[in-house]
Amino acid sequence: MVNDNNPRICIIGAGPSGIAAAKQLLQAGFNNFVVYDKNEKVGGNWIYSPRLSHSSVFSTTHIISSRKLSEYSDFPMPDHYPDYPSHDQLRRYFQSYAHHFGLYPFIQFKREVTKAEQLNQNKWQITLEDGSVETFDYLLVANGHHWNPRMPNYPGAFSGTFIHSHDFKTNEEFKGKRVLVIGGGNS
Repeated sequence: MVNDNNPRICIIGAGPSGIAAAKQLLQAGFNNFVVYDKNEKVGGNWIYSPRLSHSSVFSTTHIISSRKLSEYSDFPMPDHYPDYPSHDQLRRYFQSYAHHFGLYPFIQFKREVTKAEQLNQNKWQITLEDGSVETFDYLLVANGHHWNPRMPNYPGAFSGTFIHSHDFKTNEEFKGKRVLVIGGGNS
């Protein structure tokens, strides 16, 4: 049975949606929650790494929606940010948000959730990468949608290098080569 006075809540992901959910829980008076994130810092997809990782941003990525339309309504982006902030500015903004609203004590970094199973209508069992298992009354999944690239399947043969934009970090390896880009999405 769920303890309505102090339910145990699990949030998966400390990116923009996970930290916003955590902040809302705190403001509503809930404090028996944990945010699990497989990374070592707040920011989700906006944590750039030059090596292959969870993040799909590359060295020159900027947000494609304006700063004013992308900021939290109760925590504006700094005035000195450009109209379309870089991945690093967004990462710093999300980390500042987490500090400002006191979310860090609730976040457990380097804790990857490998399985979430609903035990019954009122309980969730969460298994972590280290094999530990926790039980919660509620589960909120905010793991993002850019972490798992989906590769298309085309008929025929291609002898060149075929990569997903998730794995693109810089243009250095493509200098002097003919490149075909398939797709016209954000990436």
